[in-house]
Amino acid sequence: MSGHRLCSILLFLVVLLLCAIPSCGKNAESFASQAGNSPVLNNSTESPSGSKPETIKIPEIKWNEARNYNGIEVVVCGPVVDSKWASGSNGKPTFLNIGKPYPEPDRFTVVIWEEYRDNFPEPPEEFYLGKTVCITGFIEEYKNSYQVELRSPSRIKIR
Repeated sequence: MSGHRLCSILLFLVVLLLCAIPSCGKNAESFASQAGNSPVLNNSTESPSGSKPETIKIPEIKWNEARNYNGIEVVVCGPVVDSKWASGSNGKPTFLNIGKPYPEPDRFTVVIWEEYRDNFPEPPEEFYLGKTVCITGFIEEYKNSYQVELRSPSRIKIR
């Protein structure tokens, strides 16, 4: 092996070893800064302009507009005109029908599965019946109707 090649290998190993030292990163940042190629080391939540990021507002809609928001999280508002706890059905769901009663196809339905009923202080089918409510959730289509699955009373407000 020639002396020139051995010297190159040794120099490479020394540089590699120096970069393994924690302060090497700071020297690299300093070098990059001097070269005009400063790396971005900003972990703040501010935008580049210095302003705080905007919070995303969930749209509030009427119950009969739900079909236009399939797959989107919204706040749906309307009157609970019909309700039922289907305790004999699979999953024992509670249904709160908004705007129109079951089986009207253009009703909007809130579904509360049995495993979440205990999250509510009173039976939902009795407590919300006849009240105007606003429900926050993701709209989903089910058998040509639209619905939201509700797990917590914090996602339903009485107006």
